[in-house]
Amino acid sequence: MLVMVGVVANHMGQTWEDVPSITPFGNSSFYHGCTECKAAGGGHNGTGCNATVCDCWVDDYDDAEQCLVCQLFGLPDLDQDHPVVRSELLGYAERLKEVYGVDAIRIDTVPYVKGEFWEELTTASGVFAIGEVSTSNDTKCLEYISSGAMDATINYPLYYALSDVFVSKYAMGRLAGQVAAQRAAYPSGALGLLGNFAENH
Repeated sequence: MLVMVGVVANHMGQTWEDVPSITPFGNSSFYHGCTECKAAGGGHNGTGCNATVCDCWVDDYDDAEQCLVCQLFGLPDLDQDHPVVRSELLGYAERLKEVYGVDAIRIDTVPYVKGEFWEELTTASGVFAIGEVSTSNDTKCLEYISSGAMDATINYPLYYALSDVFVSKYAMGRLAGQVAAQRAAYPSGALGLLGNFAENH
């Protein structure tokens, strides 16, 4: 039996009020605030920031900078560039193999953290890493694989094609076209590592 563990390094808790109780990330300085989010053009959704609450959401999910510094649905967004945050997360990844002997990691919310950090995290883990890149765009998925940020991604592009055919009643050619496009786009060996799923990831 092999064991894969889900890793969430983008956000913590449910709301900003949870931050003081989150160990080891109980300090608000460990998170992106509204200043960075608003500078990136986001933060119009949510209630904004004051002395006790920071609630600045991503407004445009096609804007890479907003995705990196704004909150995903109001979840407190970790700042992986903060030395304490970076050290804790990388140490956690190392311990997954050293202490628990896991065989692989599944990385959550990949586009919401810098690719360079993911490369450090997957290297620190020393195990196979597959990431959640929720897009129909194979080029975006391939960027994380070819950059070395992770070994594979969950195959959302194929999932969306399957959904188009079997739920939305598109012609089977839609599915055949997706498979052909992936065979042409991915380097030899990478296509076989994509995480295929039909319903829940």
